Amino acid sequence: WVELDKIDLKEAAAALAERADRTKLTGAEILRFSVGLEGHPLAGGLSVEGSGWAAELLDTAATVGVRETRRIVGEYQLTLDDLGNAREFDDVIALCGYPVDIHSPTDDSGGTDGKLKTANIYQIPYRTLVPKEMNGLLVAGRSLSATHEAQAAVRVMPPVFAMGQAAGTAAALAIEYGVEPRAVPVPQLQQMLVRQKAYLGEKYESQASVASR
Repeated sequence: WVELDKIDLKEAAAALAERADRTKLTGAEILRFSVGLEGHPLAGGLSVEGSGWAAELLDTAATVGVRETRRIVGEYQLTLDDLGNAREFDDVIALCGYPVDIHSPTDDSGGTDGKLKTANIYQIPYRTLVPKEMNGLLVAGRSLSATHEAQAAVRVMPPVFAMGQAAGTAAALAIEYGVEPRAVPVPQLQQMLVRQKAYLGEKYESQASVASR
């Protein structure tokens, strides 16, 4: 995130360059990528080295954020089809509603433009957090088992919070039952998540209500 006010863009780019060593990007590249300045219609098509347009760099993020890196091969791979058709899973651990957010690496297209459709509400199953060939491990967040398109919808903060809560709760249950994470009893995991005020759908709210009587 970059905030701009009025000064020379060359000076702003030079200041950014001093902070770009770890990313291997030049200050001008960070400015272009963060603000979309070069060639952007809102900037009148002026480049960083253009004449007449000036801005002052007020603030930047501490690091350049990475939306996607490696993902695990899990017991189940979440797909765009799952999100688009609101597929229901017996091992659901989170409900989400964020759209697919993929940006083009070559132009300013993409984002949440709605071309890749998702349902208003869709589910994340527990199996996407469980590596297929490794025991003693759960993976939550942007590295879950999902396709490129599905990951672009569930990598944002609310789904990541929910996955982290589910993974932590499942780890505690694995210790309690003395089993590997893949063998955690999912109904007990879901009941515990609902007791923690996680929302998994009306079905699970009703079950929790009956169980508490």
